Amino acid sequence: MFKILVPTDFSPCATYAMDAALQIAVKLHGEIHLYHRTDVPSNWSELNEKEKQCYPKIKMDIANIQTRLNILEEQIAEKYEEVKIVSSFSYGHLLNNIVSYAEAYEIDLIVMGSHGASGLSEWLIGSNTQKIVRLAHCPVLTIKKAVGNIDFKHIVFASNFDENLKPAFRKLLDFVRHFDAHIHLLTIDTPSFYREPQYAVRKSMESFKAMCRDKVKCTLHEESGNSELKGLANFVAQNDIEMVAMATHGRKYLARAIMGSMAEMVVNHLEVPVLTINLQSILEHPEYQTPPFIKKEIQRIKA
Repeated sequence: MFKILVPTDFSPCATYAMDAALQIAVKLHGEIHLYHRTDVPSNWSELNEKEKQCYPKIKMDIANIQTRLNILEEQIAEKYEEVKIVSSFSYGHLLNNIVSYAEAYEIDLIVMGSHGASGLSEWLIGSNTQKIVRLAHCPVLTIKKAVGNIDFKHIVFASNFDENLKPAFRKLLDFVRHFDAHIHLLTIDTPSFYREPQYAVRKSMESFKAMCRDKVKCTLHEESGNSELKGLANFVAQNDIEMVAMATHGRKYLARAIMGSMAEMVVNHLEVPVLTINLQSILEHPEYQTPPFIKKEIQRIKA
């Protein structure tokens, strides 16, 4: 069962994310995990029932949240009878809760709404969605506006096409096989102090295209621009792209401050849905570390 986690604060952006997640769940025969984090005192879970009675407003807020989740769950069930809905809420640190929930319930995809940011504010405070992109073990789909029907007929995978990124691209292929998708493999040629020669990048792109075989249509593209972000934005606007997909290394703290994160910038600034795939989490996953022939032998022995 394909599991999709949708964090919600009941805002319009969260509603857009929920609509997209439900359409994906129908195509993938998946289930939706609807999650909300509510603000309560940090020691709330340590209080006994008698102590909690001393905080009637907090108890009322919690009851209201549960009611809103129940209503939302009922509304979804009326429109999407075939999709199983699991709703929950908790207290504590939002980012830690989402990441922990995704790991505990083996979530396959997180779909989040985002307002985005610009200028200095994104570097000072960032956004919750950006941080989830960096920390989550599973792919994250960011939605900023109502998307209508989810078809993902044209998807761009923007990359430098380093061989090390192939596991992330393989993850993308596994996801888009449920759609009648056309993947545009895009490299952006920008002025820089050092970059791979374009003929070398083109050769690498051919090897990525070979991974599509005859199951997914793939074409190669080169775009020029003053920056990767501007080049990607131009390509998206000119080719009716419905989703951008990128691999992220999940850098943290100092490394990210020094090197930045192209994926997080794209999440922050582009209006189309953006799918980010954490390469490090794929490489650390037991299924990736165990070669297929060993997995088959293990299954044979267990049988």
